Amino acid sequence: MLSRVSVYRCLLKVQQSGLAALCAMPSGHYRAKTVKITPAIGVKLKAEIKAKRITTSKQALRWLRKEHSVRMKATGVYAWLKRNRVRLRRPIEKQERIRYIPFRS
Repeated sequence: MLSRVSVYRCLLKVQQSGLAALCAMPSGHYRAKTVKITPAIGVKLKAEIKAKRITTSKQALRWLRKEHSVRMKATGVYAWLKRNRVRLRRPIEKQERIRYIPFRS
């Protein structure tokens, strides 16, 4: 189903440039994305995570800025990690056991 605005844009495009220009229009929710983490950088990042030198997305962000001059938000790094199925293995610290004092009334 097309909205009224989409139909109007298509008709306008056909009137101005012809049917060939309509076929050249991007379809759907097309938005050109700039890939900041290239496959080569991704391989190096995965190696750093596997070697346990990077354990959080913020550390990955700092590493990308320092080593490859890639500037992006921490949420972008986290999304990249999730898209590429990379899991960050954080060491689990044992919680100190709390000694409970029995309640006396």
